[in-house]
Amino acid sequence: MRAITVINDNPSQAEIKNLLTTELIDTCEYIPRKIVNYVKNTQEIVIINNCQTDNPALICKDLLQHQPKSVLCMPIVNQGICVGILYLENKITSEVFTSERLQIIELLSSQAAISIINAQLYQKEQQALHDLQQAQLQIVQSEKMSALGNLVAGVAHEMNNPLGFISATLKQTQASIADITEHLKLYQEISSNPGDSITELSGY
Repeated sequence: MRAITVINDNPSQAEIKNLLTTELIDTCEYIPRKIVNYVKNTQEIVIINNCQTDNPALICKDLLQHQPKSVLCMPIVNQGICVGILYLENKITSEVFTSERLQIIELLSSQAAISIINAQLYQKEQQALHDLQQAQLQIVQSEKMSALGNLVAGVAHEMNNPLGFISATLKQTQASIADITEHLKLYQEISSNPGDSITELSGY
């Protein structure tokens, strides 16, 4: 999160504007990554005035390009764990970050660390709740499919019994019908005058 405060010095139109933007540190050209990474790795507080510091290696190209008068970079720590990095700079006044102001900033940073931890915990809880709901939905869908499968299996079983009976009965009657048909043919061949009713019934 990048915050910019602009103060209008005009007495007739005195106002303070705060601008908040979200930018990735890898693409933000206003934040010296070398200083931020140094604080991240060492968890030390870095204060630079007029681009002058006891650690010349921290003076990078970005810092020389923008020439801030005062720079403060410090870790946001909670229980010994760095949860964020605070980078502040003032382009107008040097030696802004005095020891008294640094104490206030450290106090605010400790409160910010607690807020960050709580926000992360809340996010994890929301993700866990979402995962639990998805798991419950999958269980319900699985139970529905299982119940449907049991229903289909039960219907199939109930249908197989009468169908099997009908099939067995047809196989038994098929032989009987064949015998009756054969007898009728023999009767027609033997009898020279079977009668009108028999002739109409047999179709000959």
